[in-house]
Amino acid sequence: DEVHLMPSSAPIIDIHTHSRASDGEHSGAELAALAASSGLAVWGLCDHDTVAALGEAAAEAGKRSIRFVPGIELSAFLEKREIHLLGHFVDPAHGSLVRFEDFLAERRRERMGLMIGKLAQLGIQISVDQIVRHSGGKTIGRPHVAKAIVGAGHASSVKEAFVAFGLAAVSGFRIRILEI
Repeated sequence: DEVHLMPSSAPIIDIHTHSRASDGEHSGAELAALAASSGLAVWGLCDHDTVAALGEAAAEAGKRSIRFVPGIELSAFLEKREIHLLGHFVDPAHGSLVRFEDFLAERRRERMGLMIGKLAQLGIQISVDQIVRHSGGKTIGRPHVAKAIVGAGHASSVKEAFVAFGLAAVSGFRIRILEI
């Protein structure tokens, strides 16, 4: 006899996805459409260090009658080990969260300056504007740098850019803000 742990009519949920605002491939609205077309009953968006895509995601999820869980993913260190904290049901307009997001965005831009400098030493010339073009706008990160490297013709894929230029390594590119 087969054992079924969940009835076939159980709702499907996914409350940890990423948009282009962090390291995803699609906008918040596009993700909502994909979540709905995939049959999700509950869908959450938790971009790294930003709530920038939550408004468009919520609007599109509402149009498609999918329950939306607004969130954020924060990187922190606990006893010298990186951990990722998920916050669900956040209010993207809350003043403290907006100020914290602005703080994180500024630190990421400072980190981009360091990355651009290190890449220039390797003969790779890219600008912040080239990086921002690949992001959702406010928060920029290593995936956006990799896409800019590909766009400038220095690598044939994002994966190649990560490997060839040490973006995945702990070579000074991984500067974190929070320490617990």
